[in-house]
Amino acid sequence: MKQLAICLALIGGSALAEPVEVSFTAPAALADAPVFWEALPIDITGTEGEVFPVASDEGITGPWTVALEPGLWQVTGLAGADFLNGQVTVAAAGESHEIAIEPPLPPPPYACPDVVVCHFTDSQTLIGFDLPQGWAADQPFVADLGGGVTADRVSVVFFEDAEGEGGEAWFLNPAEWYDEIGPCREVALGNLCTQNLGEVSEGAFQIIAPSLRRVTAEEAAAP
Repeated sequence: MKQLAICLALIGGSALAEPVEVSFTAPAALADAPVFWEALPIDITGTEGEVFPVASDEGITGPWTVALEPGLWQVTGLAGADFLNGQVTVAAAGESHEIAIEPPLPPPPYACPDVVVCHFTDSQTLIGFDLPQGWAADQPFVADLGGGVTADRVSVVFFEDAEGEGGEAWFLNPAEWYDEIGPCREVALGNLCTQNLGEVSEGAFQIIAPSLRRVTAEEAAAP
């Protein structure tokens, strides 16, 4: 029994490591900018069981020094419009890691920021649609079903474009959809589905749905 207890103690001592103090910095371009930091553990078990995310209470100018359990962490930072993101393996006290600025996402190919309703045609899939103000659309496409087979209907995502972040959305002919996800409605080009049917999404539906149509190559090429 004594030998078993010693073995268990050794196993426990080697499996779980104490937190170590490490630092995270932004690139030189943001050296004077306050950064709001957050570190999320990725499959880490600490000395007291579950390990929780850690965040700075305020914007930090200069290095963010924090005690973390050794292991893999997803570290993010927000400095104004700049988003920092990276995975870091924490191993020993005193480490310093620079977290890179995430490249901005490209703007959506179709967006309606300034007028009440915008009219679009897509030359790749030969469909037309309208968008309400404040909404955008990804590039329409025909899904690849595998084995050289493609879908017989066009798919596209229409979404509320709130400073680059999607809010409400409608999905035209999603590849997989279940009743538990949300309702679908039949439209001219197939089915429009949404996860959240509320005032905003309903208002957008009233503009998008009746506008969905097939167009000719000549119509799509017209300015």
